[in-house]
This record gives sequence, structure tokens and C-alpha cells, in this order.
Amino acid sequence: MRLEPFDLERWLLNPCTYDLANAGIVKLRLKDITTEIDFDMVMSYGVTRGSDLIRQRIAELFSRADKDDVLVTSGTAEANLLALYRLLERGDEVLTMLPTYMQMIGLAKSLGARVRSCYLREDEDYTLDIEELKEEVTNKTKVICLVNPNNPTGSVISSTQMRAICEIAEDVDAWVLCDGALRGLEADGNLAPTPVDIYEKGIATGSLSKIGLSGIRIGWLVADEKLVEECWTYKDYTTLSHSGLSEYLGTMALKRENVSRFIKRAREIIRTHSTILCNWVSENRWAVRGIPPKAGHTAFLKYTLDIDSRDLCLQLLKAKDVLVSPGTFFGSPRHLRVRYSCEREVLIEGLRRLREFLETRSKLSYHEVK
Repeated sequence: MRLEPFDLERWLLNPCTYDLANAGIVKLRLKDITTEIDFDMVMSYGVTRGSDLIRQRIAELFSRADKDDVLVTSGTAEANLLALYRLLERGDEVLTMLPTYMQMIGLAKSLGARVRSCYLREDEDYTLDIEELKEEVTNKTKVICLVNPNNPTGSVISSTQMRAICEIAEDVDAWVLCDGALRGLEADGNLAPTPVDIYEKGIATGSLSKIGLSGIRIGWLVADEKLVEECWTYKDYTTLSHSGLSEYLGTMALKRENVSRFIKRAREIIRTHSTILCNWVSENRWAVRGIPPKAGHTAFLKYTLDIDSRDLCLQLLKAKDVLVSPGTFFGSPRHLRVRYSCEREVLIEGLRRLREFLETRSKLSYHEVK
């Protein structure tokens, strides 16, 4: 098992003043979860699969799960790792959508699986072509990997599409693994569908990170109880246990009234800040175009300059102290992932500097051509 460097995650470590590259909301503070800490709490592992209470609260986020269908993990990343580590063998095929967050693709390749892809249709608001997906599925397809809501585009697979995907998977006895890290952050308030609620071989992963609690690193894997037990066995070889202190805080954060409050806050930021970004795109159509995101923290913008996306982002960082993410890191050249869920003043100033950079770079390109 040989893993390639995760380009995006290393890129996000670049220091900057105006961070429009990451994919997280303005962070919550400890006092937003609780002002009363149990200082007599024992600093122990606890149950490595997660306590009954936290697993029950996670199960309540789904319509057809109970606590025995839940494994607590260190973020969504570990949940995805455990699922693919358990399911894939050398020679299996994995089908994924592009553009996407590339973690599952990197993991699948490292395990010796062949990765097949189909592109979301940019000219149709990044919707999935079910017929194209069906053509890419073969008898060797072991897992169909989804990110819903999508990162980086902010698009959402509909309930009708999710059922169609699961039916296609069922025809070849494949699993459907859905990274739902952004689930709950839909601008219209309707939860994105997940395969675990409709398909026996559906798997849902997610975490508390994207609602502003990334620091506690509490995630989950939700699936058939047997698969959960098997992934728990694999967890004994990865992290063994997530943080006990984080589970303590996560259990409080997952109280129905708390998680509802955090999601409401996140959605309000998303609605207002995405409007700022969409207005900026409308004013700068000469340089960029993009689909208004339906969920999440980012938009995926296509630019007109004749330059590699990573080179463009490096020049932007050096010239304007603004960090955005290259589309190449999501399988889509000539695009930029732009975060809008940061602090309002950071977003406005970052976009102003991005416009100045694009204007300057466009003039330079014009003179170079002449």
C-alpha cells in the first residue's frame, strides 16, 4: 500500500492573510458547546467504537440507522479509509465522480484498485448523468464513491438520482460509499440524500468538522452492522481509538438542540456569503464563470486565462497574499475552488484582491500574445 502525497492538503498549509482555499465554516468556540466542563473526567480511551450515547445521537441523523450501525472515527477521513480498506482488493474497480475531493481516489489506487470516473456536467449545474454512470459500471465494480453534497462544486445529488445509483450498484452487487462531510449545509434546508437510508450496501461517512467543529476530529461510518463490526476491527490497526476528550465534547455537540443550532448558523453564513461570491462572479464574467453552489463552503470557478491552475494560484498567493485551491487538485484543470464561508471581511477583501490579480494577469497575457 503506497500512498501518493495528498496535494490539496499540503497546499492548504500555505500561510496567507486571505484564506479562500479551505472548505470550512467560521469556527465555533469551546464555549459554544459548553461552559461547564467535567474536570473529574478520566483521561481514558473509552469504548473504541464509540459510546452507546454518541452512536445513538449519530444514528438519529439518519432515517434508517441505530447505534449498532455506527462506528465513531477520527473525522470523515478515517471513516473513508476504513471502508475502502475493508472492501477493496487488488484488481477491483472503483467508480467515482469528478470533480471531487480526491481522498478516496488516492486510497483506492494505493490498494491496487482500478479507478473509473465520470464527470459531473458543468453545463447542467454539475448534475450527474445517470446513463453515463451506468455505462462506466462493470461486473468488476466493487464500490461507487460519492461526495454528496459535492466538494468542490457545491452541487447536490437528488433523491431520484441517489436511488438510481443504488439500483445500478445493486445490479452488479456493488457498494455505494458516500462521503457526507458537507451534509446538513444545504442552502435550501433539505438534507442531501444518503445511500445508507435506501440501500442495503449503502455506506455513509461524515463528521462534525464542516459545521465549525473541525478541531475535535469526531467522525462516523454508518452502514450495515456486520460491515461496521469489520471496520471496527480495522480501526484497531489505524487509530485504535479516537480522542476521549473529543468524544465528550462531540456527545454534547450532537444533542439535538445543539447540532440544530450549529447547522442553522452554518446555513445562514452560507446563504449570505454565497450571495457575495455570486455577485462578484457576475461582475467579473470577463474572467470567471461558475455555478451558484447549493451546499457547502465553496464554489468551483472556471477562468479564462491561459495558465495552469496551480501556477495561477502560486502567483496569486505571492502577489496578493490570497490563497485559493487549484482545480487540478480536484481533477479539473482551469478551475479554482474558492471558499466563501470564511469571515465576511476576509471574503470581500480576498475577492477584491483576486479581481486585481486577474486584471493584471490578463493585461500581461494580452501583451505577451502581441
